[in-house]
Formats: sequence, C-alpha cells, structure tokens
Amino acid sequence: MISRGYYPNPFTGSNGIAVTLRNASNVNLKVNDLLGRQVLDVPSQSYSVGETKMVFELLFY
Repeated sequence: MISRGYYPNPFTGSNGIAVTLRNASNVNLKVNDLLGRQVLDVPSQSYSVGETKMVFELLFY
C-alpha cells in the first residue's frame, strides 16, 4: 500500500486518505489524535487494485 496523503477539511468533519493498492486487499483504517488516542476504527473493507480515497467523518472533535 502506498499512501498518497491526508486531506483534512477544516470547515467540516470530513477527512480523507488516498492510497494505492498493488494487490486487492482488505483494509482496516485506524485514526489516532495527536495524543495517540484512537478516535476512529473503520471495520475492514475489501478494496481492488489501484488508487482509493477513504473518506470518514470526525464530528465529535
């Protein structure tokens, strides 16, 4: 997996991470805050080969 970056939107709770997968894979996304506390754990999902952008909402921060 190659990370293409992190794209926060300061005006909403919407965030995204773009990745490129070399093989079809199950991906589990975990997000931590600056203090190292886990704030999001997205269950494993299957993604195909190529670039994918995973978008998630952090409305409680």
